[in-house]
Amino acid sequence: MKQNDKAYKQNHDNALLRRQIDHREWLKAKRRSLQGVSKEERRARAELATKFFDYLKIRVPKHMSLIENYEEVLKFIQELQVAFKKRRKVFVLMTSMKSFSGDGLIILLSNVVLFKSAGIMFNGNYPRQKEVRERLLKTSFYDALYNYNYAKESQYDLTKNDFFTHANTSVDSELTANLIARYSPFLWKEERRCTGVQRVFLELMQNTNNHASRKQGEKHWWLHLSRAENPKRLCFSFIDYGMGIFESLATKDVKSKFYRWFEKMLPILNPNDHCALLEAILNGTFHTTVTKKSYRGKGLPGIYNTLVDHKISRLIIITNDVFAEASKNEYCNINHRLNGTFVYFEVDDTCHSLPKAA
Repeated sequence: MKQNDKAYKQNHDNALLRRQIDHREWLKAKRRSLQGVSKEERRARAELATKFFDYLKIRVPKHMSLIENYEEVLKFIQELQVAFKKRRKVFVLMTSMKSFSGDGLIILLSNVVLFKSAGIMFNGNYPRQKEVRERLLKTSFYDALYNYNYAKESQYDLTKNDFFTHANTSVDSELTANLIARYSPFLWKEERRCTGVQRVFLELMQNTNNHASRKQGEKHWWLHLSRAENPKRLCFSFIDYGMGIFESLATKDVKSKFYRWFEKMLPILNPNDHCALLEAILNGTFHTTVTKKSYRGKGLPGIYNTLVDHKISRLIIITNDVFAEASKNEYCNINHRLNGTFVYFEVDDTCHSLPKAA
């Protein structure tokens, strides 16, 4: 055998030996990683690697709550929105999720509907923790994921087992009136009228309908209601994936009463400081400064007034690059933008309410 042939064989044998050693080490590492993993979990992992091999895997935050864990949840929303724009199939990894709130649920449900209504495949697995998995199974999440009818309608009702979740594109005053009638006995032991709740939802629905996109009525709003104890309260979450407050302001044309708002606000504050700008919008300063007309309490200032008048007990707003807990007068910039507007508010038994109309 020639010297070159011997060298070639030696190199070939060495390479083959290295591959064999690497494969044995890989098998050992795989066995170690599977120690303590149930057969069910192993099957799920194998299915993920084969059946869903071409899906973009996006991990759900451990604590799926926008009001308690907003940076991680907003990052999750951004990842979903990028995938939607690229029409990528998505598989949400939920195994490590340890908790979720009502606002987290509408984010999950709204994105399932968004993807599947657009004909984009969307799937997911189960939380590993039993109590979280069982709580999620009581909601509409997996019904929406596997069985829901995604005919292109203007309205979605995903209510199940007292988890009320609803979506629409229009203003629905009857819906909110029925909600108040149904859930007010939880707080007051009798049916009451909550004008604050009615006011907040009508303003939010109208804002989504009129300002969430350049085409009126194009964007869905999503609403979720849940009950909480210690202290006893009703928790409301509302979200739309429109432009958001500041992006909407940037589109105002000559026909709008807020046209040239930027230069009119300069003597008052820096319009690029969105924290200060949102505070000015809520307390009515923005409206009176820009329009030079007396403020009539509509829109976002009207929502804020329900808090001031104690018709609601807590108010949180997230839009574009700002997180605001208005009930504590706290405003801060956020790292992950929300293309849209999210509002969370609570009502407890100390809030103003009225007897049921005769």
